[in-house]
Amino acid sequence: MTGKPFSLVSQGSLLLLISPLLLVAQAEEEIETLPAYEVGYRLLMGETLPPGPQRVLWDRDLLETQLGQPVDMVLKSYPGFQLFRRAGSLTAHPATQGVSLRNLGPNAAGRALVLLQGIPLNDPFGGYVPWSVTPALWLEQAGVVVGGAPGQYGSQALSGVVHLTEFQAQDTGEGRLHLSAGNYDTYEATFVGGGAITDRISGSGVIHGFTSAGFDRIPIDDRGSIDSSMKSENFRVGGTLGFELTSTLRLETRGSWYKEKRRNGSPEALNETEGWDVSAKLGQGGMSDPFRWEGAVYFQDRAFANQFTSIQLGREAERPVLNQYSVPAQGWGMSWMGDWVLDSDWQIRGGVDARWLEGETNEEFRNLGAGFTRDREAGGEQRFVGGWTELAIPMAEVWQLKVGARLEQWSLVNGRRIERNLETGDLIREDRFADRDDLTGTFRVDLERGLGRGRFAVVSAYQSYRLPTFNELYRPFRVGNDITEANPNLDAETLYGVDFGLYFPHDDERGGLQIQLFFNRLNDAVTNVTLEEVDSGQFVSPCGFVPGGGSCRERQNVDALEGWGLGVNWNRSLHPQFQVDLAYQFSQMEFSAGAGQSSLDGRSPAQTPDHLARVSGIWTPIDSVNLRLDGIWSDTQFEDDLNRRVLDGYIRVDARIDYTWKPGRTLYISGINLTDAAIENSVSATGLVTLAERFSWRIGFVGSF
Repeated sequence: MTGKPFSLVSQGSLLLLISPLLLVAQAEEEIETLPAYEVGYRLLMGETLPPGPQRVLWDRDLLETQLGQPVDMVLKSYPGFQLFRRAGSLTAHPATQGVSLRNLGPNAAGRALVLLQGIPLNDPFGGYVPWSVTPALWLEQAGVVVGGAPGQYGSQALSGVVHLTEFQAQDTGEGRLHLSAGNYDTYEATFVGGGAITDRISGSGVIHGFTSAGFDRIPIDDRGSIDSSMKSENFRVGGTLGFELTSTLRLETRGSWYKEKRRNGSPEALNETEGWDVSAKLGQGGMSDPFRWEGAVYFQDRAFANQFTSIQLGREAERPVLNQYSVPAQGWGMSWMGDWVLDSDWQIRGGVDARWLEGETNEEFRNLGAGFTRDREAGGEQRFVGGWTELAIPMAEVWQLKVGARLEQWSLVNGRRIERNLETGDLIREDRFADRDDLTGTFRVDLERGLGRGRFAVVSAYQSYRLPTFNELYRPFRVGNDITEANPNLDAETLYGVDFGLYFPHDDERGGLQIQLFFNRLNDAVTNVTLEEVDSGQFVSPCGFVPGGGSCRERQNVDALEGWGLGVNWNRSLHPQFQVDLAYQFSQMEFSAGAGQSSLDGRSPAQTPDHLARVSGIWTPIDSVNLRLDGIWSDTQFEDDLNRRVLDGYIRVDARIDYTWKPGRTLYISGINLTDAAIENSVSATGLVTLAERFSWRIGFVGSF
């Protein structure tokens, strides 16, 4: 598809070809009324993420069969869910833990919104997510809404939304405990519990701790004396209070604090993160009420410190090249939403919201061997005010039309980059960027047709957008000898997409099947563009001095990133004691670039394999024993925008045995990457490879009380 325009006209032509599938004749007894339109995520009313188009769920039981892995690696078993690199949150640098869906050019910031109890988890400064301090035991459910989801979610939901639901211990009066230990001196403990305090007040809490010496990311043949393991430790504590103010009016307040420390492969490559989250929700109405509403406010506070180093020739010494000694960031938000069910069975839902983000990096740089000589401050503010509405129209017994639109005003304010000479205090650079703002409209349309027996087909069209993060706009960075410059002139990305989906729910005869065909075009895609690669050290604009074997890159808007894909999920009980689950995604994305970026035209974005697949088998030979085997295959992918650095494909095999000797008491042993396959995470210009995963095992206990 290189060089060919990918327009909504061609997408429309495809719809004409597949639309007859929506008119498949059904036997009279198979025709059924479509279920009521369930929109949104009203956790306050006790509702969970509704099943339906574009939703793949992990419930409590499934999450517990994956304990011993961080949540991001559990979700990664769904091929449409992707982190920036192959490494999960146990070893990945915190600033690279963004999430994208459907292979839409993963980047460190991510292109998907992640919510916990409906409140954003994405970092206000860089957009990444603190996966490692979000234990799976804490969660009741995880869901993924793929495809552009503007509606109530706003700019961060470019490629979709990941919903995480807390275990409602305050409602169940139950406690849950998870203890585990494994190789690399790995230990984890999590407890969640709660219950009624009075007739109208309930509460719950979570406490979580983790520590691991980690594995060595450099293959043994390339390792030097300076290389060390990926050590990490983290701690989280949080609580919830719920107040039944009246029979239909409920107030919920939440608060949590976490801290994490890491060593990233060498003694001086260290980072530390601390975060506070508080929120409150007030809602009125129940499932049967014709009108219900909910209001929410939240606050995020983040403190981050980090040091990057350059490993010297022979890997016998290191030199700090960037010291981010203070990276504070805050986020505020508020929203109100309501929905109405009319006499005509039409359902109208809408709301208003506002968000304010502020963040900056304070860092020392330019170390020529005698210490840092420069200091930089870079950051700004982002403000969003939006309104949205969604309408569900039952057109016939088997047809339903859903239409949603959003209008959002965004502003970039107080953007700056200031650099000083540390030795003299003189001002070297003072860039004050002009404020910018715009009014952006987005939409989504879904046309559903029931096919009987709970089956249905959906055609969707949508437009969504994402404003670049502070990290992309203002902060340059260096990894090894590769230097990437920020770009304060970046425009917002805009996604146009068309989806076609068939959904057959699981039953005893046929199992379950989901098929999704999608076409996407991302205009003004933000990516790191290589300007020059150097063999020996030299100055390259705008990066400054680039060491030998390194490159100068800059974040830029590329005309478009476009392509298509196919996702298939199938599960079936082949025997009362044996289940199989298959998932596959094919996605082919390519840049369509203009003359100024012709080197990118027709190339694949970095970190995007064409093929991803997973097969899982679960065998229950007796009621108390459960055995699970997972195989994950990923195609080759590129490390860089020029597609010169190749990361080999891999096959990863995981296994787990659970023994439940009484209800609510389970022992397990699990193994990750049993064959110790070399899963490549990155490759430098000199060919040095780092690894994303090594063989690991855990023994654990899960109990309910």
